[in-house]
Amino acid sequence: MRLRLVNVRGPAPPTRAPVLLVHGAGVRSGVFRAPVPANIVDALVARGHDVWLEDWRASIDVPPNPWTLDQAAKYDHPAAVRAVLAETGADRIKAIIHCQGSTSFMMSACAGLVPQVDTIITNAVSLHTLVPAWSRAKLRYAVPVASRFLSYLDPSWGTGRLRARPA
Repeated sequence: MRLRLVNVRGPAPPTRAPVLLVHGAGVRSGVFRAPVPANIVDALVARGHDVWLEDWRASIDVPPNPWTLDQAAKYDHPAAVRAVLAETGADRIKAIIHCQGSTSFMMSACAGLVPQVDTIITNAVSLHTLVPAWSRAKLRYAVPVASRFLSYLDPSWGTGRLRARPA
């Protein structure tokens, strides 16, 4: 699968390690470049990092496709890490990962597929996902009601209407 990796640099050459940023499911890497005075990409570039944004198979910039976290862990993230290493000449990189990107990236790390990543910061979820009782209630009761009116909330990429199952 053809995916995207974007390099963001400032006016001066990077002086610190490359950092790979990986988004969650159903968004794109641009989520890290929010239209605010200083976002995380700006902050990393200002501190001399060579910043790389990965759009993996769960990106909304990738054509709709059936995907699994296993596929992302085995193919997408290791390929992105290899590409950053090849482009920068670095032997180690750091990673900041969000949501389902965190889960699949940690799967890569635990499987030994990204040994060149020496620091991983995960956000929202990681390997062991526990769904709090309040969230389970929202999934059970609110999602079926909302899905009748808001078809765009369907996380299955248009393969059918969202059908909530009791937890």
